[in-house]
Amino acid sequence: MKSANGNGLYSNVDELSPDQGGQVWEAPGGPLMLNHDLPHIWKHLHALYGLKATTPPDADSAATHDTRRQAITRWLNSFDSRDEVKRALEAADLAWGEVHTAKTLPKSLHEHRPAFVNGLPSEVTHDDLDLPQETRG
Repeated sequence: MKSANGNGLYSNVDELSPDQGGQVWEAPGGPLMLNHDLPHIWKHLHALYGLKATTPPDADSAATHDTRRQAITRWLNSFDSRDEVKRALEAADLAWGEVHTAKTLPKSLHEHRPAFVNGLPSEVTHDDLDLPQETRG
């Protein structure tokens, strides 16, 4: 089944996993989000780059998870530049995204920042919202 997103682009929703998830990782130049769960990320990086995790053979899944996360973190931070990390992730067919904080938000977006404080709307009136007239107060 194909579905249109807000931009009029289509994606094959049958190929999307609702629990695909995403994880934020520390990397040179600040945090990056990798768009998938740890097993998927590990599979790609282990296959292409030979990442190793020092997990004992009898380790439980939590220990395996922790050692793989540590190995990925070390690998990400072994690069000299953020651009190198991005190229390596793309070569491994892993989607990534920039993570911004208030300090790293691009200047073009600063004009919208006052509308949110701690993730909650502020300084927004009913006139700013596209609501039916009867719900405005």
